Amino acid sequence: GTELRLKYTLETGQTFRWRRTGEAEYTGVVGNRLVQVQQDEKDVRFRVLARACGSDGSQEKRDLDALTDYFNLGICMEPIGREFARADERFRKLQPFFPGARLLRQDP
Repeated sequence: GTELRLKYTLETGQTFRWRRTGEAEYTGVVGNRLVQVQQDEKDVRFRVLARACGSDGSQEKRDLDALTDYFNLGICMEPIGREFARADERFRKLQPFFPGARLLRQDP
């Protein structure tokens, strides 16, 4: 849906781990995973291209959990965006140009 738009999340300067590798497709690092994500009109698909040595092959749930955490998908951004827009004029002016932008949860 509109809660996550890869273009406005990965290309706006908050991360430098991702490269655009195709139409609406990005490849980057999440934890110990090399991941490819791709956006269509309704959803984001992902696949893990590689994991660190020692990772077993039965990690689909852990992969999904890691991506959910990284993209901060447990939080609905719409009410937070409204609150920020009420509190900050600059944010209010810029917000309409970046629908689906999310704050990433990255290791420092």
